[in-house]
Amino acid sequence: MLSGQNGHDLYPDPDGVHVLGVYRWLPENKLGLLVEIEEAELTRQIWRVWTLTILLSIALLAVTALTARYLTHWLVRPLEQVTQAVSALRSGSMNHRVSVKGPDEFEQLARTFNDMADSLQRSYEMLHSELDKEKKSASLSPGLFQWLPTNSHPVSRHPDFIRPAQ
Repeated sequence: MLSGQNGHDLYPDPDGVHVLGVYRWLPENKLGLLVEIEEAELTRQIWRVWTLTILLSIALLAVTALTARYLTHWLVRPLEQVTQAVSALRSGSMNHRVSVKGPDEFEQLARTFNDMADSLQRSYEMLHSELDKEKKSASLSPGLFQWLPTNSHPVSRHPDFIRPAQ
């Protein structure tokens, strides 16, 4: 080690073992500091750090994937429930409602959908009630109301909606 210099080098120690030496000159004490580590030990530590880095990366990737899956399920499931409810309502199931747990926006969407379905069901029931009254009190031909559906399907979806029976 040269006086007044700093550096590092790979060299054999007095026993012939390859070491990495780092040296630093300390001018206030007028001496040098030398730290050595065996090349094999340094290599083991480097491999240990690389292995740990790879394992932590894999673990982080797994946690990220699981979190993404959970969040996707958490966000998509309420939308699927509302979509199923809309399909059920469209096909005539007037008593189908949505029970959504999740973000506030989805709960609000579920409440709004349920309010709409309640209103639609009340309107449909009121329409049927009024039509039943008309059927009973009307002096018109009984065939006039044959085109009205008697099941729970919406009137507009009945095939004979636009042309009454004659």
